[in-house]
Amino acid sequence: MARDILILVIVAIRIVVGASLIRAARRNDERNLFWLAGVFFATGVFNIFFTERVARNLLLGMSGLLLAQLALVMFIRHTFYRDRRSPFGLFLGISLLGGAAVIVVGGRGDTDTGLVLTGIVSTFNWAWHTVVAYQANQVIREYDKRHPGTSKKKKSK
Repeated sequence: MARDILILVIVAIRIVVGASLIRAARRNDERNLFWLAGVFFATGVFNIFFTERVARNLLLGMSGLLLAQLALVMFIRHTFYRDRRSPFGLFLGISLLGGAAVIVVGGRGDTDTGLVLTGIVSTFNWAWHTVVAYQANQVIREYDKRHPGTSKKKKSK
């Protein structure tokens, strides 16, 4: 019961974050944030299917998490690789093949293998996200070193 309550709290938080991202995307005309909002909505809504008492359905839960991975791939592409080549096709392929495999094995009732496959797809995509976010951070730090006083950091009094 306590686990279900925790999952529902996480669902609510993810939906609020997703709504905030949509508002920010519209306000700032940043289409890539719609994809990030999709990550939060998919993981939030589909986490409901991992609860014991509310709506236990692991296949739907895994499918939703894989939808979130597709949205994450699109977010990375539209955020970090605007107008340049990327390994987008590779990660999209991993997500689609992993998703198909999860549906096949999960549909046969093998939810343990489905959960492992979902974890593998998630690990690849989040590792890619970590690398490109780190690289972007390094570029920003180098720019700040070369152009002191131009960053938007608040100066302490």
